[in-house]
Amino acid sequence: AEGTWEKADNYFLSKLYFSEQLVARKKTDLIVIHHAAMPTTTSREDIHDLHLTFGWAGIGYHKLVFADGSVADGRYEGMVGAHALGVNQHSIGIVLVGDFGKGRPPQAQLKAAAKLTVELMKKYHISVAGVQPHREATEGTDCPGAQFPWQEFTGMLTTSMEK
Repeated sequence: AEGTWEKADNYFLSKLYFSEQLVARKKTDLIVIHHAAMPTTTSREDIHDLHLTFGWAGIGYHKLVFADGSVADGRYEGMVGAHALGVNQHSIGIVLVGDFGKGRPPQAQLKAAAKLTVELMKKYHISVAGVQPHREATEGTDCPGAQFPWQEFTGMLTTSMEK
């Protein structure tokens, strides 16, 4: 159910504390892809804490994809995020943890991000055109980084959606 944590492996994920009431998103027609612009060792809690220091309610991304391909929940999927100025009201934010201004994401991470994105595309009936890099959704950023293989990534989405 929305807003509850599922048991994962043999431990329970701690509940993230949000400093203000989150608002339910009324529609979802866009998925925005980000990089954390932080080391691959950065944790979900690290990003949550950083976003709190920005004066945000907490982690602004809905989903996190780590270098090893593992995925974690950030902000509850049904709530308005804080990840892409101007489109938060109608988008889901996925962040790949790493800095792709410096190098490209590992293949395991790229594949996991594509798989997750396709699941969300199907769930919300979003086409490949409805998946954007942060730099296209919001001016003034190069996110998800110059080394992020965007064409390869959208190719993976197209291939998966055709299956």
